[in-house]
Amino acid sequence: MTLRDDIANLPLVVKDKDEGHNSHHMVLHKAVQDHDARLDSAIQDDDPRLSNERTPTNSSVVTTKIADLAVTGTKVADGTINGGQKLVDSSVPSSKLATNAVATAKIADTAVTKPKLATALQASIDKADSAVQPAALTTKADLVGGLIPQAQLPAIAVTEFLGAVATQSAMLALAGQRGDWCTRTDRGTDWQLIAEPPTTLANWRERTYPASPVSSVAGRNGAVTLSVADVSGAAPTVHSHTTAQVTGLDAAIAARVARGVTAWKLYGTADSGGVVVDQLLDYSAVANAWQIAQRYDDGRLRVGAAVEGGDAVTKNQLDTKIQVVASWPASPVAGVLYLMAE
Repeated sequence: MTLRDDIANLPLVVKDKDEGHNSHHMVLHKAVQDHDARLDSAIQDDDPRLSNERTPTNSSVVTTKIADLAVTGTKVADGTINGGQKLVDSSVPSSKLATNAVATAKIADTAVTKPKLATALQASIDKADSAVQPAALTTKADLVGGLIPQAQLPAIAVTEFLGAVATQSAMLALAGQRGDWCTRTDRGTDWQLIAEPPTTLANWRERTYPASPVSSVAGRNGAVTLSVADVSGAAPTVHSHTTAQVTGLDAAIAARVARGVTAWKLYGTADSGGVVVDQLLDYSAVANAWQIAQRYDDGRLRVGAAVEGGDAVTKNQLDTKIQVVASWPASPVAGVLYLMAE
């Protein structure tokens, strides 16, 4: 309800029938009606201070003039907007903006363009433009799932050994690509895949090697060991060589001990005043002094009677010192060991 409605609804006659009071009330009512008429005249004359409808209340816009969810008096803090001092043509004054702040005047067509940016930032953008060259990117290989597609690989790809197989069917069952290879144990050769798919025999090429000038030796292959019988026309014969034809033979003969003509002698050397000379050594089957012992035909060795602790003893010495008896002697000899069988 507006002020105009309040004025129009004032009663013309009071209930207490007070004539004097009624008279004053009628005068007041008339004055208010005259004031209302003057307001109508001002509104009809398009006074810029008033709207076409008399709805101002307490110098503020009433709720009916505000759209839903718009700013109302209760939604604006005290001192936020007053008298238009903080707004210039519905905009924030330049004096209220920080230095280098972005204002409408600094942006053409409400968009940020490269010339409006700082010099250092423009230089960074120029470097990025030069680093990424669309023409160069078109020559690069693509990635599918992080891998280079097979169609974009170079003609010579990385080869892989697929293993050894024993038959042709096993080779055709291998999974590989051009350049891969395997070993055929049944043929002793290597086979390389020259086209795809590997299931086609024509796509495999057997690697060949230069033929050896020697195909066999004496009719044999592999590791061959020859004898005189393997060589035709080379029967064994007796032939002689001189000592000069044998390397080192003359020197070996000169260093040998001279052969003597005396029987029962050994060839050896002796020390003669610090000089090594040839010496014939005597040997005998009898225990003689300073002779080398000779065994008998049955292998027995004749030695002399032991004298010192390191000497070999004879059988006679053992029989004297160790005696086997049937019963203990009544008068045993000192130094003799008696043994009695059970």
